[in-house]
Amino acid sequence: SSIDTKLHIEETTANTSCYVKVESASWDSALQLINGNGSWEIYNDYSDSSSLKFFSGADRLTITTGGQIGMNVAPSSTRTLLVKGQGTSSSTAGFQVNDGNNADILVIKDDKSATFEGIVTLKNYISIQPAVSNGTLSFIEWRNDTSLFAYVGSAAAILSGGAAADYVAGNTTTAANVILATNNSARLTINGSGAATFAEDVNLAN
Repeated sequence: SSIDTKLHIEETTANTSCYVKVESASWDSALQLINGNGSWEIYNDYSDSSSLKFFSGADRLTITTGGQIGMNVAPSSTRTLLVKGQGTSSSTAGFQVNDGNNADILVIKDDKSATFEGIVTLKNYISIQPAVSNGTLSFIEWRNDTSLFAYVGSAAAILSGGAAADYVAGNTTTAANVILATNNSARLTINGSGAATFAEDVNLAN
């Protein structure tokens, strides 16, 4: 084939591999890529158990020989992929997934918040384990767009003076109704004033 670069290495025999080897007996072996805007170094780090690293001012990507990956941080032996964010702000994110139209699907932000756009199918269960033990963070919010309208969770998080061990099955932030339904029909409706309406007869055991 024609030679159109400064360095061209070719193996013309079919089904035969072609390699470039950079070898060092007891130190790093590396490849430097430099232009007028900056430089990258791709190197085998002798001092870090031969991890493969991409360096530009600092190690930006590290892959261990065991397959663990660290981005902007050293890999963890107990994590296949570890990503370090840019700070602690909600305006930056350590990880994001977009769809084919470049719309956000999953964004994990540096302030420890996350947003997800789509449908989640769970094969098991959700466990809410807040960092405090008094129940004040044990709740789920329900929103229309960004407008909060209801909670479920620990009474300590939702009701003034509520106990951490008590569960609030439904609470609205306005005078809207709380409805208990079965078979796609309302069975019990509690309005904003506390009045309860049953759709059918109520049978008392005692």
